[in-house]
Amino acid sequence: MQTLEAPASKNDKAPAAAGPDTPLSAQDQKILDNYANRRKSTSPVRFNTKKIDGKTQVKVDPPNIVGELQIMDVLATGDVDFLNGIQCQIARASGSNDKTQLLEMNFMRSVIKGIEPRDQMESMLATQMAAVHVAAMNAATLMSNNSDFMTWDLGQRSLAKLTKTFATQMETLKRYHQAANKT
Repeated sequence: MQTLEAPASKNDKAPAAAGPDTPLSAQDQKILDNYANRRKSTSPVRFNTKKIDGKTQVKVDPPNIVGELQIMDVLATGDVDFLNGIQCQIARASGSNDKTQLLEMNFMRSVIKGIEPRDQMESMLATQMAAVHVAAMNAATLMSNNSDFMTWDLGQRSLAKLTKTFATQMETLKRYHQAANKT
């Protein structure tokens, strides 16, 4: 692996990339180790979409029983109906553009996985939190891409409400975790 070292001062020139035998600094090694540990815990399961009879359907990738069980584990459920319902809701909350929808669906899956829900209630809250975050970022985009005051104002008000909702959801999740830990 090649490394780069930051120059000691503004006047120093940045060195060329080091060779593969150059040892990493302790800080770089720590970053690399943290990344490797996070990658180990990353679920290989993802959502995918497939057009069947002109309709887009959400599928689990890899498309086998192991993929289904992995996504069920992420969602803390053993109920196929719950899995199908959440998949459908995530797909609808992710928009209509196929490429963007797939990216947002997998982002939402990643957010849910990061929350580590312990039951279906936490999975639903995690799904709502992911959807609210996506909606908040869409509102921020609406603000930044429009010079029309009415559109900007709509984006600003939406963003304010959505971020307040997200903060409330965080508090709810915290209380739910604390209540579960007491029992």
